[in-house]
Amino acid sequence: ITRALLEYTCGRAESGLEHGRRSLEIAEKLDNEASRMAAYAALGLANLVEGQPAAARDAFRESATSARDRRVGRGLLPLVLAGLAEAHLALGEPFEAVATAREGIDVGSAGGCLYNEALAQLALAAALLATDGVGPRAEIESALERAEHLVASIEGRALSPRILELRGRLAAAVGDAPSSDRTFREALDLYRAIGATGHAERLAGARRMM
Repeated sequence: ITRALLEYTCGRAESGLEHGRRSLEIAEKLDNEASRMAAYAALGLANLVEGQPAAARDAFRESATSARDRRVGRGLLPLVLAGLAEAHLALGEPFEAVATAREGIDVGSAGGCLYNEALAQLALAAALLATDGVGPRAEIESALERAEHLVASIEGRALSPRILELRGRLAAAVGDAPSSDRTFREALDLYRAIGATGHAERLAGARRMM
């Protein structure tokens, strides 16, 4: 799961799918539910990076089922639900994404999983932006503020450029072009500074198309 999370954070695919499949093979041989749950989570993250949201959704669902029904890997469940929300969003299912992200926030907050709750908060902000970026503005801002607080409390700098990117998207949605441009530039610079080259390339490409 650590390798898959690193690739997801950097936004570049290397060998996450291979390692995820191998992890699942080992978990099946061991018949270990906790290992199986983590392996499916890794496969979900790897498929997101590979641009395969349907496969990611299936893997995250398997992982979430293990966590919910068999009571294993509960600390990872907010991460899994955040990833599942992202997969729903990529598949054009924003309302499912919102509901899943909210569940991830509830689980992460109750369990004290600060980094994983922050992931779910960002997933919620992204999903709400896709449904109606202006209507739920207060909830989006609240999610981003909570994520920013969590990131600061654990020094989770890897999530900082994602927060900036979503702030830029919100500013664009409400028609504040100067603020949006400035925030996108800050996000791009920070992605590059932390070595998240895949996300930097993605954001740069998206800005060129605006």
